[in-house]
Amino acid sequence: MQCFRLQVGNNVVVTGAHSIPAGGSIQPTSAALPLVVGLHGGGYDHRYFDALPGYSAKDLSVALGVPFVSIDRPSYGGTTSVLPIPANSDFTEESAKVLNQSILPGIWNSFGLANRCSCMIILAHSFGVMSAIATAALHAGHVNPGYPLGGSY
Repeated sequence: MQCFRLQVGNNVVVTGAHSIPAGGSIQPTSAALPLVVGLHGGGYDHRYFDALPGYSAKDLSVALGVPFVSIDRPSYGGTTSVLPIPANSDFTEESAKVLNQSILPGIWNSFGLANRCSCMIILAHSFGVMSAIATAALHAGHVNPGYPLGGSY
């Protein structure tokens, strides 16, 4: 997977890695081509999805011809921190706000639109699930969210 560092909206930086295959053995149409975004768990970073040869999301990404982006969640790796947390909030809520308002629209603009994807799917692991669910809830409440969310798993 190829590492990246993106400056996205609201002075937010997101780091991660991507696999953008030229085409796989299964050729999805652009009408059904998701951009899969991996959110790691608590003690990890974006490399969780590209741990070792033979244990990488890249293998399935290439085989299926589906773009995969693994990001460092807010406050992890090189991605902008959400600290300090306001008194009336918590880490999950602040992470979801940054993901929904800046990071995921930036990922969509850089990787989804460029590869003619139809929607974004969030694939979350462990502690990343809380941020994914909160992000999906915020997305559902927006009229113009900045990215088409197809699901969160």
